[in-house]
Amino acid sequence: MRPLYRTLEPAILALDLTPEGLRYYANSVLKARIQQVTRRAADDRHLYLVCFLAHQFLRLHDILIDSLLLAVQHVRNVCQRDHKERYYQARLTQRHTLHAMVTAVDQGWGTPLATIETLAFNPQLSAVEKVGQIQAVFTEGRAARTEAAT
Repeated sequence: MRPLYRTLEPAILALDLTPEGLRYYANSVLKARIQQVTRRAADDRHLYLVCFLAHQFLRLHDILIDSLLLAVQHVRNVCQRDHKERYYQARLTQRHTLHAMVTAVDQGWGTPLATIETLAFNPQLSAVEKVGQIQAVFTEGRAARTEAAT
């Protein structure tokens, strides 16, 4: 259809018809029977047929552009949906990681701190005994602190 349109393009441009004018002549051809079109004068018949071809060509372009826009919108929607899913999955993973880290810190640091606090305020222990037992608590938790730091 493109070669035919390219051949007729100078005539179409010379007619200087609006899209509504092209549509009017094209619809007349669509509604008419073949005998009605062939009975017209040659100049009129050519005008109607040129307008019909131009209108059909432009309509085909409109349909193709609409199809392209729909395909692009579909791809965009799929990408947005995929992005959302990945974002929520990353948030869930981050939440689980943070929870595991808080648990590790609580078990690795919280319990020794409570033990140290109990030792520090124990009136039955001397200062030397308190320091020795606190050092023992720190020595026990060294591995857990090293693991949490990495």
